[in-house]
Amino acid sequence: MKKKSEDFQNLYIFPKDMEIYKEVITRKRVKPKSISTLHKLNMLLCRELYLIIYIIETVYKNKLHRKMTEVHQTENWFNLVQWNPEELKFLTDAAKSRQTLTSPVRILNEVSLKFWVKTFESSYEQTLFIPAIMYLFPNYDNDEPFRRSKLRKIFSELLTYRNNVSHYQIIIHEGRKLLNYYHKFLKLIYWMDKDYYHFAIRQSNFMKYYYQLFRHPKSIKGLYYSLQRSIKTHLWNFMEKHPQIFHIEKEKAETE
Repeated sequence: MKKKSEDFQNLYIFPKDMEIYKEVITRKRVKPKSISTLHKLNMLLCRELYLIIYIIETVYKNKLHRKMTEVHQTENWFNLVQWNPEELKFLTDAAKSRQTLTSPVRILNEVSLKFWVKTFESSYEQTLFIPAIMYLFPNYDNDEPFRRSKLRKIFSELLTYRNNVSHYQIIIHEGRKLLNYYHKFLKLIYWMDKDYYHFAIRQSNFMKYYYQLFRHPKSIKGLYYSLQRSIKTHLWNFMEKHPQIFHIEKEKAETE
């Protein structure tokens, strides 16, 4: 059995990655004590994060396309925007790759996530953000200032993670930071579309694999934040599924 594990490691894990896994395996909160198991869980978590990132990219570009089409009354709205050289090249290359099928939707489907991240740059404040982007997040938290710079930061983090997980690079060494990013990306979906948020929750197995990898926090502070996050998520979901209950309670309170 040990020989089989060693063969797996030699075949599928680079020496540099092996050193990272060896460091991760020494951490107290890490459950598996086999490098091959760590490697498999890393791949599974990459797959789950990729699903969330794919949903974000798809929802954002479709919403932006619809809004800009509405603003300019044409699906070729991207021809009316003064693009920076890098973004213009993305569009030109996409159009070339679709020489026989040059519909606007097909062209936009060809551009990479980096293009969509660039739409949050300050140079597009007047042409994209004010007329369209600021309307794409109807469920944004009211207690947080709505800033283009904040969205740009989250989408930039999204791009970094997409590049990592699409190549199945090691991400498990980030520990709790990984969990925080997962919740941050889910919140981003919620800001854009509640239905897709619930779809992402139903489809995702991220938490299952995360807790196969890491033990639940034992400290009082760790348990408090873990429990608080869990209660918030479940209450949020319940309120979304049964809004009539809370409307009734609100009406009773107002009459009293």
